[in-house]
Amino acid sequence: MSNWCGPDGLSQPLRVAVSPRAVDAVPYSGGVTDASSLGTADASSPDGASPSADGTRYDVEPARAPSLPCDPAFRLPAPRRGEGELAADAELRLGLHIKLAEQAMMSAKAEALRPFDLTVAQYGAMLSLYYVPGQSPSQLARAVAVTPQTMGATLDKLASKSLVTREPSKLHRKVLVVTLTPKGEKLLIEADAAARAVEERIGQAFSADERAQLRELLKRVSAALEESDPPVSAANESVPRGSVA
Repeated sequence: MSNWCGPDGLSQPLRVAVSPRAVDAVPYSGGVTDASSLGTADASSPDGASPSADGTRYDVEPARAPSLPCDPAFRLPAPRRGEGELAADAELRLGLHIKLAEQAMMSAKAEALRPFDLTVAQYGAMLSLYYVPGQSPSQLARAVAVTPQTMGATLDKLASKSLVTREPSKLHRKVLVVTLTPKGEKLLIEADAAARAVEERIGQAFSADERAQLRELLKRVSAALEESDPPVSAANESVPRGSVA
């Protein structure tokens, strides 16, 4: 397993390749009401935000985040007997805090999407298709971070509600590609406003600097669990990796 601590006791910053149209809503599920509202970072903005046509500002990830202190000597205690020991040791386990935060976010998004009769996975697939129409089911499964089987069931449900169409690819006739219907696009725009509000509640709890640091810290969590060097995250890939929901 790779170690991101350098000889000076600082983390090695992850390399991030960002397209001029990339914002922190992609691929993290913030979403936008109109893809055309994404623009390049405003150099005059103190937080590197990009204003849309209506004046809304979107955070744009820096090309390279600053190094942060790391601790290669960190160790967790072995399991011990006692309720107090359980609580104390659980507090030290970062994975538990990440899981609780994810559960809280997913619960809030599920509640926000309930009026639109959409699950988080269905919304995630539709959001990904809004950005990049004509994806295959396997591409969508990677984008939404679910299994191909789950995505198949998700697409069956969306198709039954006339929200997506599936047809043979022009390049590979044996591969089906998925596209939103006009009805699907309309519903996605409405649902995304509710889901985006959840993301905004999270973002509003932090300053611009804290949001940038949090993104870097969460990327380091993923990188620490991988066996290869920190990946280059290309926001202009044909299909973004990682969950969009």
